Amino acid sequence: MKRIIFLLFVVAILATGCGVSQSEFDALKKDHESLKADVEKLKSGSAIIDQLQSSLWRGKLKATMGDMKTIANAIGSYLVDNSVAPEALTDIGSFHIKNMPMNDAWGNSWMYFRNPKEGLHDQYVLVSAGEDGNFTFPQGILKNILFESKDPPKSFGDDIVLQDGSFTYTPR
Repeated sequence: MKRIIFLLFVVAILATGCGVSQSEFDALKKDHESLKADVEKLKSGSAIIDQLQSSLWRGKLKATMGDMKTIANAIGSYLVDNSVAPEALTDIGSFHIKNMPMNDAWGNSWMYFRNPKEGLHDQYVLVSAGEDGNFTFPQGILKNILFESKDPPKSFGDDIVLQDGSFTYTPR
């Protein structure tokens, strides 16, 4: 705001041809230097905020991936006992996992399904919608892409995809 007032004052002086005393000029110059310093402080503050947001995102990504691995371990234990992956995450009992994370670190529900083909029920997929909260592909399309496509897409946007215990897609 000060900068706008300063610029308007300078424009008014130039437009009217009025002279400015040396002391007024020095005061304006000092205000200008102060404004430049304030702008630099704001820029560095903005950079700090950007770094904090980036760190927060990385922390949530790591927490989500850790929870996904915990769930994958429970599914692995379930597989050993039942020879098939559970039909739903709620089928995994407390014997296999003490505290089932119901959401990712962004608060989104998981997308989970096992391979629908007979004889392949030991294959499963667990997906987090990631930061944006939107799954890149609906579940029906995702099943086809992951279980049948010979040329799956290279990116799933913000989605984090864990297939049969291994991460196959993570955000950039």
